[in-house]
Amino acid sequence: MRFMRNKNRKKAGVGILAFLLSLLLSMTALAAPSIGDGAPSEGTITVTKAGAGFTAYQILEASQSGDAYVYKAADAFAAFFGNQAYGNYKEEDVSKLNSAEEIKTFASQLHKFAVDQNLSGIAMESGTAATVKLGYYLVLETSSASEGAVVASTAMLVSVPQENNGAWNYNVTVLPKDNEPSLDKSILLGDRNTGTKRVDTSTASVGDKIMYEVTAKIPTYDKNAVNIKYQITDTLSKGLTFDSAQGVSVMAGQETLKENEDYTLNVIEGENDTKLVIDFKYDNIKGYADSGLTLVYAAKLNEKAVINSDATDGNPNTVTLEYTNNPDVNDSYKTLTDKVTTYTWGFGVHKVDSENITTDLAGAEFQLKDAKGNEVASYTYDEQGNVVVLTGNAKTMANGMVYFTGLGAGVYKIYEVKAPAGYSLLSEPVEVTITPVESQGVYTGAAQLAITNANSAASQADHIEMKDGNVLFQVTIKNHKGISLPGTGGIGTTGFMVAGAALLVLAGGLLTGYMLKNRKRAK
Repeated sequence: MRFMRNKNRKKAGVGILAFLLSLLLSMTALAAPSIGDGAPSEGTITVTKAGAGFTAYQILEASQSGDAYVYKAADAFAAFFGNQAYGNYKEEDVSKLNSAEEIKTFASQLHKFAVDQNLSGIAMESGTAATVKLGYYLVLETSSASEGAVVASTAMLVSVPQENNGAWNYNVTVLPKDNEPSLDKSILLGDRNTGTKRVDTSTASVGDKIMYEVTAKIPTYDKNAVNIKYQITDTLSKGLTFDSAQGVSVMAGQETLKENEDYTLNVIEGENDTKLVIDFKYDNIKGYADSGLTLVYAAKLNEKAVINSDATDGNPNTVTLEYTNNPDVNDSYKTLTDKVTTYTWGFGVHKVDSENITTDLAGAEFQLKDAKGNEVASYTYDEQGNVVVLTGNAKTMANGMVYFTGLGAGVYKIYEVKAPAGYSLLSEPVEVTITPVESQGVYTGAAQLAITNANSAASQADHIEMKDGNVLFQVTIKNHKGISLPGTGGIGTTGFMVAGAALLVLAGGLLTGYMLKNRKRAK
């Protein structure tokens, strides 16, 4: 689920990228139109966005030198350049920014510097030309006539003048690209540092760790606004256990925020869920309006996980962002919500007599292994219908049932390691495959179970509803009466053949010796 956000949307459109790159002229002079005598020493910037207000900060001053413009840092931003705390940019680096992402990062650091230094810029109203000196400007959306809270347009770098069709344009008009209010939650698959896939649904087995990522934009307010609320609450359903050892990582741009300094974390454990309440100190994060926040944390799927083989139930993780909507009105908040879901499944094995399937067989013992032959740690149901950790082999109860629960999608093999008394062991494992059902690229929660090894002893029956409401697949496995030859364990047929051959050799040797002895006596 997404709220006003397309995960596949490029962070900056091609048009914006081309526009911004065109602004980053050389610090000395490029192949540009000639500057005639009497060229203007001022220009204008007009930003058009209904109801919004903007502030422009001069980063670089431009001055005419012969037939070109040269640039130097404006006094207000002199301390920005060469400052490790803001990316250690040099003045000449401005002309080397080659991608939208580099430009965005540079603008974000400029924005943070302006906020930290409490700089005063040039206030501009939408649609009204503001007179400015020549140079490079950082233009930020800083106010709105609507609702008091603004998730600002992308920070803009504007050059005055700009080259336009072989001439200098001293009156620049800008159409900002909006950052829509957004909150997005994803499940991270793979290594986050080496190419992570972000999804809205996943499958897992009980005990597996699930990684989550939340991204959120930071609104801006009038500089006189106080008591700003910005709170993210994450709700883990009962089948998810928060990984408190890993905790919560909070990034603002490239910087890691500090717990109890930039935000507080309160973990509230309830009977049916666990809430992570993260309260941010707005004054500490307002400088990151361009980059927004990224939160990463983990949970483990536990034995209380919801299982339903043919429904949309699952184990959701829901995130909510609540932020001040209008600082001038008490308790005026807006709320955004997003959700991701992890699914898990299970099946029961019903052991019956091959000649009379109404005869339940108790005492059969099984092991569950994955496709690679590794034994699968699993949970099971006891005779009272409670979920318990499976220790040792899984043993059928009086009703012929044994259960394997909390299994992610994949291939599993059911090995019979002990047959019921008076019955023979299965000659081969029963192989089953759990395949989740997809719709438009996301899992629906339903799954299909297939017996893929064509073992005639096994068949799929109806689903089983357990006491706790979970619904499992059912696999019926038949046993034949008789004695198990040691072909599935022990020394096997080959062992008997080798032993028999050895006995024949020994008997032949004894017979030959006896005959030779009798011949000697006869002589």
